Amino acid sequence: MGGGIGPCRFGLYGEVQKVIMESLHNKMEIIIFEPSIKDLWLKGRYLLGQINYPNLLYGIRLAWQKLLAMEEIEKLLLTIRAGEKEIGSSEKQYGLFRKRMEKACTSWEIKKILKETSDILKSTPYDPARKLFTIGLVGEIYTVMEKSANFNIERTLNRLGAQVEKNIYLSAWVRENLLPGFKNKKVLKAAAPYLGEFVGGHGRETVGESLLLLEDGKDGIIQLAPLTCMPEIIAQSVLLEEKIKYNLPILSLYLDEHSQEVGLHTRIEAFLDMLYHRKERELDR
Repeated sequence: MGGGIGPCRFGLYGEVQKVIMESLHNKMEIIIFEPSIKDLWLKGRYLLGQINYPNLLYGIRLAWQKLLAMEEIEKLLLTIRAGEKEIGSSEKQYGLFRKRMEKACTSWEIKKILKETSDILKSTPYDPARKLFTIGLVGEIYTVMEKSANFNIERTLNRLGAQVEKNIYLSAWVRENLLPGFKNKKVLKAAAPYLGEFVGGHGRETVGESLLLLEDGKDGIIQLAPLTCMPEIIAQSVLLEEKIKYNLPILSLYLDEHSQEVGLHTRIEAFLDMLYHRKERELDR
């Protein structure tokens, strides 16, 4: 199980699982991975036992290169899919890219597949009739990244004509949480006047990234979080104050097992409709 630090309750889940197993007289060993390179290394060695370390390091290096390539293509997809002329064409290319990447065994293959797919996506024909928005997607890491948890909100936004820019990717999380000196100082500086303390999870990052994205000209912000997530509730309360003060276009969505795709789609559609009329009013001035 993954662990955690700070006030976010995710760090308690592994400990609760241990207590439940003990109460059931189950002697299962639960290993909790804390967010540090040292802890990952020591517990990884314990789990893997005798292993060829050069092969392990090569595998980690290859996995990292694949991850960066996947994220680069995903960023392209979230922009290009919103304006494509033939609906589904860029997503089809993304699917083929993932299958090819899965079979890639060398750095050379990864670079080749990345360049070929990037060139194909960039040449995707655009529909000039589509009115495009730019939306920043921020919030708690799992609900932002896991498509089954957020009903593939990125695809919904793209198909409604919204290009998406996310603030969370796995590679960034690894750099900022497992490697020393890689904190995103620009984001933390932007959040500091409104939320200067660590509140757990991605609370400060949600505030800082939202403000930076709006400064960068994004039409709106969507915040995603699991229901009752304390760091995101704190971030929402800060953003809500700024939203009321400066009329900022921010939509906060909390998801749980009762959430439905239809209801989520309706709220997103209404939000984009509001942004459309907002743009029209600005153009009329």
